[in-house]
Amino acid sequence: MGLFDFFRNKESLNGNGVLEAEKKEQLPEIPENIFIQKDLPTENEKEKEKKEKGIYEVYKVLERNYEQKGYDDALMNPDSSNLHNNIQEIKSELARILEKQKVFYKDLIKEIQFHIKTREGRGMIELVEELKVKFDTATLHLNEIEKIKSEMDKGEGLAQSIILSYTKGFNNGLAAITYHNIISKFDI
Repeated sequence: MGLFDFFRNKESLNGNGVLEAEKKEQLPEIPENIFIQKDLPTENEKEKEKKEKGIYEVYKVLERNYEQKGYDDALMNPDSSNLHNNIQEIKSELARILEKQKVFYKDLIKEIQFHIKTREGRGMIELVEELKVKFDTATLHLNEIEKIKSEMDKGEGLAQSIILSYTKGFNNGLAAITYHNIISKFDI
């Protein structure tokens, strides 16, 4: 048992016959989060990420309330040229987003068409049908983006709501300046 004696110099048997190290080396504590991912994205988070892409990014901009921004801008610079410049800035921001999304959908449609063609040749019927649904959805979104752009250029439609919101806020800011500087002085 000479071989086992070598091991006994460093380890001893506990009451159950299991070897225990006499000198345990202190290893650093490794946090659990390095190896285990506890915060997996939920379905709602995945849906939220999806809603922040594509046409949903356009809708996100269209749903913003620009009234407070208009109000604040009027307080900073009540000049009407400031109103017109800021409206142009808002329109330019929306136009950039619309253009970016048009490019995104055109690229996506080309990619889908490629996959439909190559997968049809392989006889992947169900996959091709799913791709055709995605193609129809992407085409629908592209058409909606082009419609919003066209309406914006004409000064109507969904894009007009953010312009009206900003203008309302700017006018309220002008009214607040007038009230503070003139009307409030006559309150006795």
